[in-house]
Amino acid sequence: MGGASDAGFWQQAFARHSLRARAGSSGSERLLRHAVYAISIQRDLPLLRRIAADPDLTASVRASASWWLSLPSHMLASAEH
Repeated sequence: MGGASDAGFWQQAFARHSLRARAGSSGSERLLRHAVYAISIQRDLPLLRRIAADPDLTASVRASASWWLSLPSHMLASAEH
């Protein structure tokens, strides 16, 4: 299924769920990791870099963004298909 969400949507999602994730909400943590996946499929590398470097996010969310950023560009491009 195609589609993309703009930066404002992701900003709102992360603002809403990052506090809950840090407080121990596994649902919010999972939602943020899924958001990282969606952002990766959109290949929004600048946003992934911001997520990976954001100390206000949980370690697992930052690690997920870092993992996607560590992929060779041809592998990240093929993830879209």
